[in-house]
Amino acid sequence: MDYIANFTQLYQQDAWFGDAYMEKLADVTEKEAFTPPVQGIHTIAELVSHVIYWRSVIITGIYPSMDSPENWPSLDTLKAKGWTNLLKDFAESQNKLIAVLKNAKPEYFKEEYKPGRTMDYLVEGIMQHDIYHLGQLALVKKMIRN
Repeated sequence: MDYIANFTQLYQQDAWFGDAYMEKLADVTEKEAFTPPVQGIHTIAELVSHVIYWRSVIITGIYPSMDSPENWPSLDTLKAKGWTNLLKDFAESQNKLIAVLKNAKPEYFKEEYKPGRTMDYLVEGIMQHDIYHLGQLALVKKMIRN
């Protein structure tokens, strides 16, 4: 699988399933980014932050904790960071992710990040995770605009 092409399409454009992240986020305002569509549903900013957090597994090689406050930072924390900075962090995560994948030797994908699970499995899983949350983001965007 060409992970670089797939992550690039998922982030920028030409994703087989429709709009990529940057296409969906291009017209999202700061107010919209931090508006919960209904109580208990994550905002666009929370979803983007969560995607960045899980991409860090590939970038840093450290498997993050589900219980970490960075997995789903509070809305107040994200508001303090600001929408523009969050988008910059997302772009940086994309650049770092692609750099790791470009520099990875074929053996990298066969390495286990935990017993019985290879990096190939993890990279594909993170890509699926990104797609899953892009779908949520699209629904949240529609909900807050209707």
